[in-house]
Amino acid sequence: MAKRPGVGNVHTHHLDLNCLPEHLSEQQGGLPEWMDFLGEPPLNTALNKNIRRFISIMRRKKDFGEVSRFHIEDMDRAGIDYAVVLHIDPEGSDPKARDLNHRFDDVLGKIADASARHPFRLFPFFGFDPRRPEAIASLKTNIETRGYVGIKLYPAMGFDPRPDRTSYSLANRDYFEYAYRSYPGGGRLSGDQILSQLQSLYRYAGDRGIPILVHCSVNGSYQVTVDKKRKYQDIWRYTDPANFGPIARAYGLRICFAHMGGQIDGPHHRKKAVEWREKIRTLLKEADAWGGPAKLYADQAYGIVHLVKKENKKKALEANIGQTAADLDDGALGRYLLFGSDWPLNVYQCSEKEYLDEYRTRLRPDQQMRYFSRNIAAFVFGESGRIPASYVDFIRGERRRLGLPFVVPDWIEERDGSFFLAT
Repeated sequence: MAKRPGVGNVHTHHLDLNCLPEHLSEQQGGLPEWMDFLGEPPLNTALNKNIRRFISIMRRKKDFGEVSRFHIEDMDRAGIDYAVVLHIDPEGSDPKARDLNHRFDDVLGKIADASARHPFRLFPFFGFDPRRPEAIASLKTNIETRGYVGIKLYPAMGFDPRPDRTSYSLANRDYFEYAYRSYPGGGRLSGDQILSQLQSLYRYAGDRGIPILVHCSVNGSYQVTVDKKRKYQDIWRYTDPANFGPIARAYGLRICFAHMGGQIDGPHHRKKAVEWREKIRTLLKEADAWGGPAKLYADQAYGIVHLVKKENKKKALEANIGQTAADLDDGALGRYLLFGSDWPLNVYQCSEKEYLDEYRTRLRPDQQMRYFSRNIAAFVFGESGRIPASYVDFIRGERRRLGLPFVVPDWIEERDGSFFLAT
């Protein structure tokens, strides 16, 4: 009997706010500070229910077990079967940051543990920063022995993702000055060493068929040295989607543009977001004709409504879903669009269920099949949907160690000893 297609979410996070440099907390509105000020219920009961839940989740910054429990609860309410959990390495974004190095591996381990406790529901992506000296060794360890199935790149943290000498241009001079920062646990890297790490990353991902999700939004978190008057503009050259077409083709990669350009208030930023969205549509259509393993995808991951004024949120979301529906019917584009929510950041304005239901109400069943299921399976695990043996072995081993059964849900098919996402 055929298994049912699973509903996926390609963009979520398990955040440890203790691991954020102070400037990143400030960029996100000082979340830890104002959340503590609001206090526990009943003091904050007058707040919107979604804001209360957001506060509850974000306060669990020391307990990933609680965060994963919240996540699974929200997934169940929304009817989401599995989610990609994106790890982020923020330390390189601030050369004056307090010593976060000792938490890097700890957070990776906590995300892996959450995945083992919720088998086939959470699929972790490794946050790669080429300035970290042990980045390649850690990537291989987590992919091959800890159940990680993909890679997350966040160039806005202050690094150029291009693995060639174009990064030595005068316009990117600050990148190499900035790259010389010293990590508490591992010295510093030169520009040539950083390029070498990027080349090793892309070769490794291409050889093993590992997907890469890239932050591609005019907003988000960004390097501390950015000019405060210009805000994000100084790092847009790193995050520009045009950087990644040549990389995907050269190394045979599956790359997803997260947030699809995003959208925030303010005419200049909105103009750039629209420009990037159109550029991404063009790139996805071009990549459709490439042939071979190289593919480009895009998720919208809440970027369309993040930081949009409340009175404009529903209008913006409706317009975006209308465009998504049209794009899904475009043969050269519709195979490469993915559903993502940016959980738990989306919870500040709407629950996971409320957000997903907006799409369910407006998309036809065949469009939902592509957007929630088939396309996500193809990006994360390739056209076959085969889940890497390294993930299955890790989950099976950890479940055995914890004295828990190895459970295979009904959106996972087992064939000849291998496991596949049902599509």
